Amino acid sequence: MGSIFGRDSPCKPFPRIVSGNRHLLLGARRVLDIGAGRGRFARWFMENVPSVEEYVAVEPYPRFVELLRRLEWPPLRVVPAAWEDVRDSLVSESFDVVIAWDVAMFMDLRGVHGGPPLAALLRELEEWIGMTGKCLLFSLHPVKYSVLHRADFRCILRFLDSHPRLRLVAKSYLNRVYAKNT
Repeated sequence: MGSIFGRDSPCKPFPRIVSGNRHLLLGARRVLDIGAGRGRFARWFMENVPSVEEYVAVEPYPRFVELLRRLEWPPLRVVPAAWEDVRDSLVSESFDVVIAWDVAMFMDLRGVHGGPPLAALLRELEEWIGMTGKCLLFSLHPVKYSVLHRADFRCILRFLDSHPRLRLVAKSYLNRVYAKNT
């Protein structure tokens, strides 16, 4: 078992539903970016959310780790590993914003939670929600090679959209912005 490393398009535009809800992210001091890729979220936060004091970017792909390190942004801490390998050191922490954008379908969490991939991810989502102080930014992307079946996407989004500790703020296709219910 092991995660599939995703692919990131350098030409992919920043998600409008996130930038359109910037007001929810203002004041965020700690950000966790699971599967940070080339750093498009890190760059956006660097330019748009000046309150960030710590931005933890977890990324397993060496080429993307190098691109992240080139950002030279003092709040940025790059963790060069798959989430499953470092989650135990981070899951008890609290972050104002947790980002899992186009990454969950590549994660094999059966070694962490047991059971089939969908059940393992739903248990992990509970952990991510618990870590979230203000906002959860979440997206799924249909890809050819995935740990999850595309048929599971609707179940995952229904789980998050109706979660009692989250409020769905914006959605566009498989992209979501959630505010934490207090």
